[in-house]
Order: sequence, then structure tokens, then C-alpha cells
Amino acid sequence: MLHTLAALLAFAHAYAGISSCTYSLHTHEVTGSRMQDRVYSYAFLKPALAKTTIVAGDHRGSAAIWNGGDTLKAHEGGLFSIVHVTMGVRDARATSMLGYTLPDGLLQNIVARFTDVPGTRTQTAAVVDGRLADIVTLHPSNPAAQDHGATRDVIAFSHATALPIRITLYVRNTLLVDESIADLKLNPNLTVADF
Repeated sequence: MLHTLAALLAFAHAYAGISSCTYSLHTHEVTGSRMQDRVYSYAFLKPALAKTTIVAGDHRGSAAIWNGGDTLKAHEGGLFSIVHVTMGVRDARATSMLGYTLPDGLLQNIVARFTDVPGTRTQTAAVVDGRLADIVTLHPSNPAAQDHGATRDVIAFSHATALPIRITLYVRNTLLVDESIADLKLNPNLTVADF
């Protein structure tokens, strides 16, 4: 379902013109007293070919390739990097602390949460990380059915590209997830051989 907020429509238009992209996804996840900070390097080629490598944080050097569907090919970092295995996309070895998967970090899937989840949406403007941005805030109708009970999701879209630059999820006023997208390169001529 596509909502009529200008930022969501602008994203859909911008995304239609992208055949491939690369970017860094910086993540901070919190649950109780536990935290996880990671930086992922992403490469994506439409329609559904993605590769990610953990470049900072726990399990640094681990990488996975996803080609749509419910499985991915992965390897751990360090000494075990030569051992490649096929595993389920939701296998605990292939997810973040809060259970986010490789496909969850793709631009279209990040934004899908803000278009598909029932709830109320508002749009405002602000400066985010030094850039002009359109902010879409989602208050889910049924927070209990959402990721870890998230009651407020906020996404910032760059004015320059109409693509997401920062995403935060909260349970009431407690931060659950803080993600930022950096070093975004659009249509860098990726081919299947890059994966």
C-alpha cells in the first residue's frame, strides 16, 4: 500500500530509477541493558541480489549473499572465512541482536515498514546529520504486533536524493534502533559477477 505523503511518493519515484547501489548501514540496537553497534557494507542489484559484509562491530568480516528467497550463502570472519555455508535468512548466525536480516537492511525494505504497517503517519521537515530532510513518523495502530513493541518509527529522507538517511524506532520514549545510511552510491554499474 502506497501512502500519499510526499516523502513516500518521492522515494518510490527515486527508487524506480535505481538499478543498483552501494552504501554503509550504521546500526545501534538496544534491548534492556544489551546494545549492539555494527557497520554493514551493502551492495544491491535489482531485482533481488544483495551482499553485505560486517565491517565494524561483533562478527566483523562476516559476509552473506542473498538472491531472494529464504536462504543466503554466508561465511564468518577471521579464520573461518573460507568456510561458506547456506543457511536460512533468519538463522541466528545471520541476524542482528534484535533479529534483523540482510534483506531488512535494503532501502526498499526499510521504507516498506513506513508504507505497509497500519497506523498514522505525519510528515515534517528538519535538518538531519547536517542535511535537509523530510521526516515521516509512523505511530503503529497495534504496537504489540510490531518489532519488539515499537510504538514510534521515524525515517528521514534526504531532500537531495529522496532516499532514506536515518531511521529510529522507539518503544514509548526508549530508543530501540538507530540506523544511518552513509556513502550511498547510485547505479555504480554492479553486475552479477560482483556478488
